Amino acid sequence: MFTKETVFILGAGASVPYGYPTAQGLRDFIIKDFRQKYIFYLHKKYNHSSDEAEKIANKFMYLIQSFNQSGTKSFDLFLSRNRGEYYEQGKFILAWCILYFESSSKFNEEIKNPASDWYKWLYNEMTDELVKSSDLEKINENKLKIITFNYDRSLEEYLEESLIFSFSGDRKDVTKFTEWINVIHTYGKILDLRWENLENGEKYSTNNILDLADKAKENIQIIYDERISRNEEIQKIITSAERIFILGFGYSKENLEAIGLQNCINRNQYIYGTTKDFEENEIKKTKNLIRKLKPEIRDDHIILENTDCVGLLRRYY
Repeated sequence: MFTKETVFILGAGASVPYGYPTAQGLRDFIIKDFRQKYIFYLHKKYNHSSDEAEKIANKFMYLIQSFNQSGTKSFDLFLSRNRGEYYEQGKFILAWCILYFESSSKFNEEIKNPASDWYKWLYNEMTDELVKSSDLEKINENKLKIITFNYDRSLEEYLEESLIFSFSGDRKDVTKFTEWINVIHTYGKILDLRWENLENGEKYSTNNILDLADKAKENIQIIYDERISRNEEIQKIITSAERIFILGFGYSKENLEAIGLQNCINRNQYIYGTTKDFEENEIKKTKNLIRKLKPEIRDDHIILENTDCVGLLRRYY
C-alpha cells in the first residue's frame, strides 16, 4: 500500500499501453485516418449513403488540413491558438477520437505489451494488504492522489473493475469504497463512468461514439481555455506529497504552469519522472526546466530516467 503521501502526474504516455495515442499519434490519426473512420461510423450507425457520409465528413476538412499545414505537434495547442469558427468542431473531433480509442482499448494480458502494464502494478500495490473481503475498507488508507492531463477514463475503469472482480463481483459493496480512486482531470474528461454518476454516466468502451461525442466535447477544457479550475485543490495535493511521480509526460511548460507546480514543490520532495525516448540533452533540459520552476529544489531530488511508467515505479516506489 502507499503509506507515504504520493502524487502521480500523468501525461498522454501513461495511457499508451492501453491503446491510446501520444500527442504525435493523435496528430497522425486526425490527419490520416479520422475522415475515413468517421464515414465508416456514419454508414454503420445511420445508414448514410457514401455521398451523404462524405458530405458530412467534409465539413471537417478545412480544420484538418489547417492542422496538418500548421505543423503544431499537439491538437489541443492548435485549437487553443485557433479560437474561431472551427473551435467547436475541433473539440468534437478530439472527443470523438478519445471515444474511438476507448472502444478498442485493452487491459491486462490483452494489451500489446504486457510488460508495460503499470495499471496492474498500481492495483496490486494498492491492494497488497487486502487478504479477505473484510479488509476491503482498508483500501482507502492508501495515501495516493492522481492528477492527469488526459481526457480518457481508462484508469478509473481499470481500478474499479479490478476491485469488483477481486471481491466476488459484488458491485454494490465495492462502489462504497470509491474514495480510493482519487483521479483529478486537469482539463476534464470525456464522460463520467456509470458508477461515478448514476444519472449521466456512460459505460466504458461504448460503441455509441457518434451520439456521445457531442456530449463528451462539453466536458473537455482545452489548454488556455476558460476551463473549470481545480488549481487550489491540485496545488494542495502536490504541496502535501513526499514523492511526486511524473509519468508519460511531455513536460511542456504550459502544462507544468497550469497546475502551478512552481508554487507547490519544495526542496524536501523527491520528483521522479519518465523521459522515455528522450536524448541525454533533452533530459538535462527537462531537469533544468523543473529546477527553474523552483530553484531551491535539491538537484539530487530530481530523478529523470529514460524508461516507461512501470519501469520507473518498480525502481523507485
